[in-house]
Amino acid sequence: MMPMTFAQSGEEYIIKKLSCGVGEKSKLEKIGLCVGAAVTVIAVSGDNYIVRIKQARVALNAETAGKIMV
Repeated sequence: MMPMTFAQSGEEYIIKKLSCGVGEKSKLEKIGLCVGAAVTVIAVSGDNYIVRIKQARVALNAETAGKIMV
């Protein structure tokens, strides 16, 4: 298990754990980033991560991406 910030671009990972508070966890789950979901890091640009979850692309900052364990 590792933070999403260490994930390789183009590889698909399964979310194992969300290491954040209840409010932030709820927001992530509403956009599909929940435990058991498949996620692919598409690109990293500075402190921003573009990830694919289901058929959507979502931008996350590095702090948030570091709280998602894959």
